[in-house]
Amino acid sequence: MKLKNYNGLYKEHVACTSPFYIYSESIRDRSALFNWKVEPHLHTNLYQIFLIESTSVKVDTTSGVHELSAPAAIFIPPGIVHGFEFDTHVTGRIITIADTFVDSILKSASNIQVKLKNLSVITEFQQVSDFRELVTLAFAVHNEVADEQIGKDFAVKTLVSLLLVKLFRLISASYCNEASVSLFEDYYRDFQNSVKKSGPFTKSVAQYASELNITTVHLNRICQAVAGKPASWLIQEHAVREAQKLLRYTSQSVSEIAYQLNFSAPEYFARLFKKHTGMTPVSFRKQ
Repeated sequence: MKLKNYNGLYKEHVACTSPFYIYSESIRDRSALFNWKVEPHLHTNLYQIFLIESTSVKVDTTSGVHELSAPAAIFIPPGIVHGFEFDTHVTGRIITIADTFVDSILKSASNIQVKLKNLSVITEFQQVSDFRELVTLAFAVHNEVADEQIGKDFAVKTLVSLLLVKLFRLISASYCNEASVSLFEDYYRDFQNSVKKSGPFTKSVAQYASELNITTVHLNRICQAVAGKPASWLIQEHAVREAQKLLRYTSQSVSEIAYQLNFSAPEYFARLFKKHTGMTPVSFRKQ
């Protein structure tokens, strides 16, 4: 399966510097941009919720192509390969959320957090109201995100929390069908989680591989297969995302940020940052 690079159309570049990033859009509007077919791809730092309200959709994952009829809900965590072929009359909504936002909500609910680490597809609902409740919550999220009312941040966090809990309950129920995830994606997701928990450059690729009980060669093979990049590049990307947050949200100097992120020298930090973003840290901060 060859992965498509959508060059930031799905907002990874925004989510990496906005810890509470959330975006709501119509499935019809999004899929029409791609002539109703979105090629297989993945997001390293985004969760996505697809609510299919009418007609049908084909979901392409590493476990095969699944054809779903409405009503259906699809929950996609970071690091999971997915593509779509939509019916031209499809209606529904996509909610895209930064992983940092989801993690902040679920940090005290480990049972929910673990369950929501897998790709899940819900096609059967015991009650019609179960799906309608998901749609209602999604529209409430959409309206709060689009508006600028007092207490917006708290309202959005509350509504997203309710949406995640509702999904968790449906996924946990016996009538929910969970799509299988390939072993490569399991390893890739565990590698990504380990990178996020560790300080930048505190571990080598070999150490990450050892944690997963696989060889360095196999870890690189997994990263190439899932993300199209070697493990070392993905580690660098994480460090650059952390740097972008510090440049945007703190007044620390470039040198202070470089040393905080365990770069050997500010000059090396600046070169690596430009290699990944196309601009220097100073230019990024000004922008």
